[in-house]
Amino acid sequence: MSRFLQIFCTVLSASLIALSIPNEVLVFGSPLIGLIALYPFYIAMNRSSSLWESFYLCFIHGALTHLLSSFWLGNFAGFAIFTLGASDLGTGFFEGFFSLGFYFPILFRAKSQRLNFIAGKMHFLIPFRIFWFTSLYVIWEYCKSTGFLAYPWGTLSMTAYSWPLITQIADITGVYGITFLFALFSACLGEGTLLLTEVSNTEQGRLVFVSYKKVCACLVSLLTVSLFYGAYQILKERNPVKSMNTLLVQQNRNPNRREEEENILLAEKLTQTKLDEYSESEESCDLVVWSEAVLSKRFPAAEVYYSFFPSEEPLVKFIKKNRTPFIIGGPVVFNDELHEYGNSALLFDKDG
Repeated sequence: MSRFLQIFCTVLSASLIALSIPNEVLVFGSPLIGLIALYPFYIAMNRSSSLWESFYLCFIHGALTHLLSSFWLGNFAGFAIFTLGASDLGTGFFEGFFSLGFYFPILFRAKSQRLNFIAGKMHFLIPFRIFWFTSLYVIWEYCKSTGFLAYPWGTLSMTAYSWPLITQIADITGVYGITFLFALFSACLGEGTLLLTEVSNTEQGRLVFVSYKKVCACLVSLLTVSLFYGAYQILKERNPVKSMNTLLVQQNRNPNRREEEENILLAEKLTQTKLDEYSESEESCDLVVWSEAVLSKRFPAAEVYYSFFPSEEPLVKFIKKNRTPFIIGGPVVFNDELHEYGNSALLFDKDG
């Protein structure tokens, strides 16, 4: 496989992932595209001839997937070099680190073993390659979604949003069970394509395909069980034990520090309008939720600041006036000496 074709397959795979998650073109994403998104990447990786080749393919895949699915990180005024540039490079190198694992099964495909494989004597490598790739990709998504990176956007599980029958398994496996199913589908498709070019014309090809068919049968079984479980969960009768009226407010403005006063005043205006509607309908609002990064000053020290800001309608006084708990996105200092800060959800009780 030429280097150009390998890069093309990698770029295509990254583009398919970005297209299949919720985006401006497909608002709720596309599970069908998500199922085959890793298909070109599987072929490209299995045609790697060296660890270096495997590394730069993983780097391209990680960086491009992040860039195409998170391009909006470039809208942070003055910080785009970090929010998009640095995170893109970091994601690329991090997936590149996993190339060590992705390349491992290729070591079994040395020329000295090729005849044994075609003769059907090493057919066990087929399920090994498929499940190894699938499992490693799940581990990669887990690592990028937790810990220091903690950025679970642009993952395969997000592509399944429109298929609630499949997503129900998340209450058992977490979202990584969904990623496993989708990655396994792509891997099976990719392995089948490779086998057609390698052993379809050999006398022992049937033995190899028997092993491949067993993996496909396993995939079908997992999908079937997941669908039945999903149907059971969706049809199961639910009896809510508690309910609450929640007001979600999105002021849809750039969370720029220079515009913080305007942003808060707009959020207050939108909130007050809806709270008044609650009062007129003789209903109560149990909770108000504002969006991420509305507040820019760091808590807990900023509590006093927002008792006087904005000057037109101080935030804390606004909350006290409406006697309703608020959850608002803003930064928190965990340990100033160690420079440990967090993007947090701040809960204000009804007294502000």
